[in-house]
Amino acid sequence: HACLSAGAVRELDELEDSVGTHWLVEYRGFVSGSGTPLQEVVPPSRLRQPAACAPAGWLPEVSHVVEVVQDDVWWEAHVLEVERLGTSSRPSGRLLLRNRMTWESGWFDKDTCRPSAAHREFMRSRVTALDTRAPAGTSS
Repeated sequence: HACLSAGAVRELDELEDSVGTHWLVEYRGFVSGSGTPLQEVVPPSRLRQPAACAPAGWLPEVSHVVEVVQDDVWWEAHVLEVERLGTSSRPSGRLLLRNRMTWESGWFDKDTCRPSAAHREFMRSRVTALDTRAPAGTSS
């Protein structure tokens, strides 16, 4: 990967695995008992640019996939419920999420979440695939 260089900041995708060239990753926020940064060798397919913050006014809907930061790690989660203020339809900013890895559920503040990068890429590829199909009733 030409875009990867020593000292670059990247995120790891915990779901992917591959073979081939690997990179030595040093975690700035995690240290060993002796105080040295933890390191791990990972395949390039698990590295990605850090995701941007959620856009202003962003609020996911039920069934959306989001990333939520918990215990210093970003986890993918399904939105199960969007809490509302009293009897109004205005959202409170709290979300009931289910972790896609552990299936544990809990309430999180919207500010600890962001749109899922993996889900955005999946949806973008689905839309592209749908847009390239011939309209019904026409031949290709």
